Formats: sequence, C-alpha cells, structure tokens
Amino acid sequence: MFSEAKVLEKLSRFKERYGWLPIEHSIEEVDKVNRYFESLYSTGSDGDTYFDDAKWTPRLVQWVQNERAYCSISCEYFLTRYYFIAPTIEFLDSPSGAVNAHSSMSFRSWKIAGSLLRFSA
Repeated sequence: MFSEAKVLEKLSRFKERYGWLPIEHSIEEVDKVNRYFESLYSTGSDGDTYFDDAKWTPRLVQWVQNERAYCSISCEYFLTRYYFIAPTIEFLDSPSGAVNAHSSMSFRSWKIAGSLLRFSA
C-alpha cells in the first residue's frame, strides 16, 4: 500500500494532468451507490446481467470517473471499498459418478463500468 505522502503526490499529479481532483468517499457512501447501480441492471433471457447505457446520467458518469481515478491512486481505497473475498462452493464430478463439494475462496472485484475513462496517475 502507498503511504499518505505518495497518495497526496499522485493526487497532485492527477490534478495537473486532468484539471480536477478526485475525492474520497466513505465505505458507506460507496456501498449505497453500488446498491443503486445493482438496481439498474437487468437479467436477460440468457441469465446474463445487462446494463442499459441509456440509464447513464452525468452524475453517475462523474461518480464512476471519480472512483476509478481514486482507486488508481490509492490501493487502500480500492481494497477497502471494491475488493472482496467471497467463499464459493464448486461441485466436482468424480470418476465414480459421485458429486463432491469442493470449497474454495475466490477473489472478485466489483467492476465499475470498465469502458469509461481510464486514468494513470
């Protein structure tokens, strides 16, 4: 993880390069907006999840740009708000035909509209 001084240095470079400064949101704020985003998704007949691009508002775009920027600047910010360790259970077919449950840990990060602006700080 970066030191606070390193984060401040990267924030300064970011502002010089892009002309605006991303702000830090609390974990509670991020959770609230993530739940709102989840409410905008729909499930297709194939079972996949879809997001209708018409639902993007300027405010949502600004939120995503801010979060992507701050996550690229602060590893701690990303890890405490967007990275989760989720337990999973996989069912493996054995050669004898029995089904065995196999428990493992999988790592997932919540994707924030991957096609929006990419930043390097």
